[in-house]
Amino acid sequence: MHNYTYQMLLEAAAELVLVYTQPAAKRDQNGRYAEDWRKITISLRGCEFMNTNDGTKTTRQRARCLTDEALKMLKDAILEKYCAGNNGGVTNLISFSQIPLTVLVVIMSGDRTNLDVKTVEKILDRAGNDLSKLKGVFKNLGLTWKAHYSVLLPNRVPNNLPPPREIIGRTNEINQVVSFLNKHRIVTLTGAGGIGKTHLALSTANVLSMDSRLFPDGIWLVNLASVNSDQANKVTHPIHQLIAEALGIRLNKNTRECLIQWLSNKNLLLILDNCEHLLDECKTLVESFIRPCPNVKVIATSLRLLNIQGEQLYNVPPLGQPISPEAILASTSGQYFIDQARLKSPDFTVTEANANDLYNLLALLGGNPLWIQLAAAHVRHMPVSQLLVNINTALAGGSSTEQRQISLDELMKWVLGCLTQPQIVLLYALAEFRGGWTIQAAVAACSDLKIGTGVNEQSMSEQTSVVEMLTSLVDWNLVVRPSAAQRYSMLEPIRLYAHGKLDEASRNQLQQSLISYFVTWTRETVAKLESRQPELLQLIGAEIYNLTACLDWATIQCPKAALQLACSLTPFWDISCYWAEAYNRLSNLLTLNQEADKVLLATAYLSAGIFAKQLGKFDEAKAMMLTSEKLLGEYVAENPPGNDISLQRKYGSFLSKIYNNLAIVAQESGNFTQEIEMLGKSIDIKRRQNLTTELAISLANRGYTYYINNELDNAKADLLEAISVLKPLGDSVAYANALNNLGGVLRLQNQSPDRVFDNLKSSLLIRERLNDRRGIIYSLYEFAHLLRVIGGQEQSVQLIAQVDKLNNELNYSFPHQEECRKEELIALLKQNLSIEEYTSVLTKGCEMTVEQAVHIAYEAASQYRVRHQNT
Repeated sequence: MHNYTYQMLLEAAAELVLVYTQPAAKRDQNGRYAEDWRKITISLRGCEFMNTNDGTKTTRQRARCLTDEALKMLKDAILEKYCAGNNGGVTNLISFSQIPLTVLVVIMSGDRTNLDVKTVEKILDRAGNDLSKLKGVFKNLGLTWKAHYSVLLPNRVPNNLPPPREIIGRTNEINQVVSFLNKHRIVTLTGAGGIGKTHLALSTANVLSMDSRLFPDGIWLVNLASVNSDQANKVTHPIHQLIAEALGIRLNKNTRECLIQWLSNKNLLLILDNCEHLLDECKTLVESFIRPCPNVKVIATSLRLLNIQGEQLYNVPPLGQPISPEAILASTSGQYFIDQARLKSPDFTVTEANANDLYNLLALLGGNPLWIQLAAAHVRHMPVSQLLVNINTALAGGSSTEQRQISLDELMKWVLGCLTQPQIVLLYALAEFRGGWTIQAAVAACSDLKIGTGVNEQSMSEQTSVVEMLTSLVDWNLVVRPSAAQRYSMLEPIRLYAHGKLDEASRNQLQQSLISYFVTWTRETVAKLESRQPELLQLIGAEIYNLTACLDWATIQCPKAALQLACSLTPFWDISCYWAEAYNRLSNLLTLNQEADKVLLATAYLSAGIFAKQLGKFDEAKAMMLTSEKLLGEYVAENPPGNDISLQRKYGSFLSKIYNNLAIVAQESGNFTQEIEMLGKSIDIKRRQNLTTELAISLANRGYTYYINNELDNAKADLLEAISVLKPLGDSVAYANALNNLGGVLRLQNQSPDRVFDNLKSSLLIRERLNDRRGIIYSLYEFAHLLRVIGGQEQSVQLIAQVDKLNNELNYSFPHQEECRKEELIALLKQNLSIEEYTSVLTKGCEMTVEQAVHIAYEAASQYRVRHQNT
């Protein structure tokens, strides 16, 4: 059978297994599917298979019509293809890379319970030992990742370290740093730029990460190179926030104290990389958590000491130099030069003809890894002898072979002499970026830069391609492009050398181009991803330093563009808790843009009101939101949409957003009546304009408001209507929220626990698939309420412990009314358990993983259901 046919068979088999794991209620009363399975099997296995244009759809539809016997035939067909007729077991399929991982997991899982650890271990090997990838496949398929699979976890601590690089000649240095770290809380690696401080810190961290006993709460890299010293004093870029981002936690109050509280009971290692331009800020922060966080240690890299009491200095030495031309291969400098040279010229080798020149060149480079890397890039263009002469000539103005060590300035001057004028201008321009750049940003910012003077002046795009020039800078080792990312960057010593060398006219032009590019890019990115928070955080977060720079430039050069950019950044700032910075920026920009168009001003006032609300300035928030409503009303009156449905919806969606936020302000102020009134206005707009999805989300929000205020009939009506609209749209945060809250309403109405359980389980499954950690907290919380009702007192306590643990990890807290209800639940649980029993169960709950807590939620409620049905 054709390969395409077997690929379709695999997909059919995968779909079929999923169908067979559905509840029996979804089958017909005979336990079989209506269509004759034999006909479908024949069509799947026969010579006339199907049209390739719609084959996938047809195959999956047909798969749903097959019986267990048909599934066996499908498996036999797959075994015949991949296992040469060996029917010894489906486990033979694991070794065949042609079978997609998702399909393999589904076929192996069968009834979702028959995967043992050994089988999972084999599948993990097929996945390249990428455990996160395999867990993602399980989650996407709705399969449970069982707690005992955790034995497959590599014995490494959690970390955000880049992939390990080969270590050349640093074994002794790593051992020395480890030894210092055993005795001291803070170890600072110092040394000249390019000497390898960051590489040594990361190499040490990777060694330490292999023993999970050392730092069970992780090893976390915090790169400070992209932060300007003036930005460190702004709320967007304080060092404590960068640490929180590296740790993957959100600080609701975005304060140093909040981070210290989170760190207080953690055992982890922080790597603060490139501290030299932020010494005061780093010193203040590290000193603040030395006492309250006794199990937090720090490795810092810096040109200078932090000057903290108890700090251990380690001056990173250069790579070992050869003692003679014959000893080049035995020296670490020689080994590193050869490795770097072979990246550009694979045939490079040390010979009798070039050994003496290479020995002298290595002495000139002084064992500095960056110097060696830059020099080795040139062996593709010239022999070592010419390379040595050229560098000496550039340094001494002649052919001198004077033995001394080169400085960065001297080396860079020689390197620039090997470049064309467009390459030099591009290098200087790229040094203005912070935190790296994409090729699209580089082209947009640099294409119009002027090269040459007078009548010979041309833009870079007229002379050459920016992409080609960027590639050439990568070839010269002046620009780095990691293999696993699309972002280019510079090593920090090179960036610092090149930064600020653009002439004033070119710098202004570059800034204007970047402002224009990022205003458009941010607006389009947020519009596309606002509902997909992880992707939004990743994309905007990667550019945040460039965006901040653009905001600073535009505030002076073009306040309107700055206001547009700030408004577009509102969702990112809100998710990331940059509330104070956002509020201050928007307030300042509003004073500079009073003559801007009313729609932009209305958007800005709403955004500023949102951040005032988050900062607890409710009166100010309400005033700003009402100003936004007034401006929008004036604009619509001056520009009526008429019969233009798209404009009507655009204005309606904006006005509805204002009312939704006014409702939140009312909720925070404890004004339930006003909250319901604002939500009602939002819902009315969406009904009139047939904004179906937005209407469902607003109904779900109002349903939750009714729920926590114990107006259960109103809550149920809103939630049921929301669910009816959201269900066909597939998995979403809003749909999961509505299901979970409906489960809570049904519980309070004393409905059947089965109905409560079905809603809660459906919601939790969606939240697991979406990796919605905050949603999982609310699911476990509702399950805790249900388990108390049906007699699972101990399981309820365990889930409450897990809820508090997760809230602490995410630095999240329930709304006031929800917190009160949780305290009532705890009080009821304590009535049925002794103090000793309660404390013991609570401790056990805290020690659980999230997966174990989810398993308890499912199992305890399912066991109740079985007992209930049997009685």
